[in-house]
Amino acid sequence: MGTRLALISAVAVFGTALGQGQGQSQSESQAWTVKQVLSEAKDDQTVVVRGQVVRMLGDEDFILSDDTGEIRVDVDDDDPTARQLQPGATVEVHGEADVDSAQPTEIEAARIVPM
Repeated sequence: MGTRLALISAVAVFGTALGQGQGQSQSESQAWTVKQVLSEAKDDQTVVVRGQVVRMLGDEDFILSDDTGEIRVDVDDDDPTARQLQPGATVEVHGEADVDSAQPTEIEAARIVPM
C-alpha cells in the first residue's frame, strides 16, 4: 500500500509540473490579446489572436480588433481565406509578430480560422 501511494504521489507531482506549461510560450498555451502582442511580443514570436475584422486593406491585409486594441494583419499571398473575409467577421489569427522599431507592430498570418 505504501509503495502504491508513493507511486500515485510521484505521478501526480510529475503531471502537475508538466501541466504548468514549462517550456511553452504564451501562444502555445493561450491566445494573446492585441494589447499583449503590441506590448510584449518579440519579433518572429508565434502568436494566436482572436478578434473581429474591422476593415480590409487591399486584397490581403486587414485590421483586427479585440477588446484591447487594433493591429494590422499581413496575410500570406497564397491564403484564399483573406479574400473571403468581410468587416465584422470573427477570426482566429495564427502567425508571428512582426516587431520593427521603424514600423508599427503587425502580425504576419500563417493561418486564419473563421470563428
